[in-house]
Amino acid sequence: MIRPRTPKALKHKGGTPQGYLGGDMALHGKRIVVTRAAHQQEPFLRALEMRGAVPIGYPCIDIALTTDTAALDRALNTLAREKHVWLVLSSQNSVHALKARAGALGFRADALSHVQVAAVGQKTLAAVKEAFQTETARASLMPKHFGQDELLPLLSAMRKQRVVLLQGNLSDDQLYQALHSNNANVMRVQAYTTTRVRPSEPLANKIKAGLVDAITFTCPSSARGCLENLSEEGYAWQQGLGAAIACIGKSTAREVERLGLVPDVIAKTHTLDGLLDALEAHFA
Repeated sequence: MIRPRTPKALKHKGGTPQGYLGGDMALHGKRIVVTRAAHQQEPFLRALEMRGAVPIGYPCIDIALTTDTAALDRALNTLAREKHVWLVLSSQNSVHALKARAGALGFRADALSHVQVAAVGQKTLAAVKEAFQTETARASLMPKHFGQDELLPLLSAMRKQRVVLLQGNLSDDQLYQALHSNNANVMRVQAYTTTRVRPSEPLANKIKAGLVDAITFTCPSSARGCLENLSEEGYAWQQGLGAAIACIGKSTAREVERLGLVPDVIAKTHTLDGLLDALEAHFA
């Protein structure tokens, strides 16, 4: 769960939170854009609102189960049948795709209860444990700082092991190359697809009017999608966004930099809570 700051009073008038009496006023009245996929936006929007901000939903990507499930089906059978196998997950999207396919194929809820899991983030690890009733906490791996970069050194535990790596169509090669360098037997599977979407209400007009204080990016694809959308809306973002750029972690920040912009905020803890805290620190 995202950890909101509970206000003593929070009423709305004209779309702006009023009477926010929480412990930190740094985000009070700040207009913050959320570029996550539409089905993932609500918790973040509410958490921003609870901290006194004025959230602006601007979903730039859509995430869906891959249409060609043959490889995912093979991965499921491998995970279910082999006794000594690792499952490597970099996001909750892979968990949701795996669970959906397992249900469609009629797998028992505990079919993967024996699987050892390496996951980026507590929520990803918790999601797979809940989905498949796995209790391999002692055998599971999770980086302390929740980022993919921090998971890489831990993958030596999979040296010469059988590994199923679930990713999206836009995932980079970092995890695969790290596993390969440890001589792991890797089955790399595309579990979901990420595509760009363009919201019906343009963001460029708000930026030009000075009505945006920060734009948040929670993955590299949301950053790319947002900037592509802005270009189509006629906004020359190459000269700057006119608002603070806030990234959930290092990989997202690297993508923003690769695109030619400089992040103003990078969360130390790569979670939504961490991003909210970093935004508060930035505006304090």
